[in-house]
Amino acid sequence: MPGTADDLTPGRYDLASMNFVAESVTEDFDEFTALCTAFVRAVHPGGRLLASFMEQMPSYRIGTGPVWPACPVDEATLRGVFAPRTTGLRIVRLAKDRTLPEYGDTGVLLLTAERPEVPAGE
Repeated sequence: MPGTADDLTPGRYDLASMNFVAESVTEDFDEFTALCTAFVRAVHPGGRLLASFMEQMPSYRIGTGPVWPACPVDEATLRGVFAPRTTGLRIVRLAKDRTLPEYGDTGVLLLTAERPEVPAGE
């Protein structure tokens, strides 16, 4: 079903997973932060979050196709966005797989966290 992050019902899910999305739909850091905030709010207090991000992924083009937007992120960026909104935040970095096509990323960041029982900043 088509939709946007604004369509997410806060507190609806026990678990939410987002893989290679937030950093790949915008070049605007505020929009990236808003998308991540909606992701956190989609789970009920105590709910679990799983996410993966391409580390330092720049905007890129495949062949002669359009330029795809990107918001380059690193571990510090993710901590800055998720630490105030979650508990139990854990970020693990996987080194770049040099056998994959080169798009400019430097690896993968895997994130797990929980939405606080008493939502921060709400």
